[in-house]
Amino acid sequence: MTSAEIDNEIRTTEKRYRNRVKRDMTELELQQYLVRNYPKEDEACEWKEFKNLKNDFNGHEKDDVISYVSALANMEGGHLVVGVVDKTLEIVGTDTYNYDVQKARLRLISQCTNLPSEGLLVEEFITSDTNKTVWVIHVPKHLKRQPVYAHNKAWQRLDDSLIEMTDSRRSAILEEQDDAAFDWTAEVIDDATTDDLEPAAILKAREGYKQRFP
Repeated sequence: MTSAEIDNEIRTTEKRYRNRVKRDMTELELQQYLVRNYPKEDEACEWKEFKNLKNDFNGHEKDDVISYVSALANMEGGHLVVGVVDKTLEIVGTDTYNYDVQKARLRLISQCTNLPSEGLLVEEFITSDTNKTVWVIHVPKHLKRQPVYAHNKAWQRLDDSLIEMTDSRRSAILEEQDDAAFDWTAEVIDDATTDDLEPAAILKAREGYKQRFP
């Protein structure tokens, strides 16, 4: 993004993020909230300590924020919870360095090639009793036929590991079809017979076929 585009993005999203910092929960209440809303790690949710975002935001490939955002986006999208212990969701907090949620969002867009901006949100929680900071990054799904890259590589989650995108997953993304271009009539349904169709539907299909192929 150019500097002018970044300035415009900041202005247009500033109001949206004004209430993204939440300070009304104690550490225990925040942990209960996280357990309730993000109860397990899977392809749609990651829990990471990342104690210092100066080094962990864009640091070592495969083990930083942008790599995990790429992996989540390359599946169905999801959530990255930052500032908690993996497996237990114990809150340790993260040092956000000089980032606020707007800067973090814009840097994600600039560092993760093809990452959609629509649906990309960063929530910041600061516990009222222990002053610990937790981020929840809401990551949108990749755009059709556009894998999301970090460190010039596309990432995905496989079981409990983060790996470079497999050939099969890359092919699945690159071969995605636009909804308007999808021809459901060309799909084969196993074990289906004419008994499964309404007579009126068969008649309508025959009329349509005659119009297309007179």
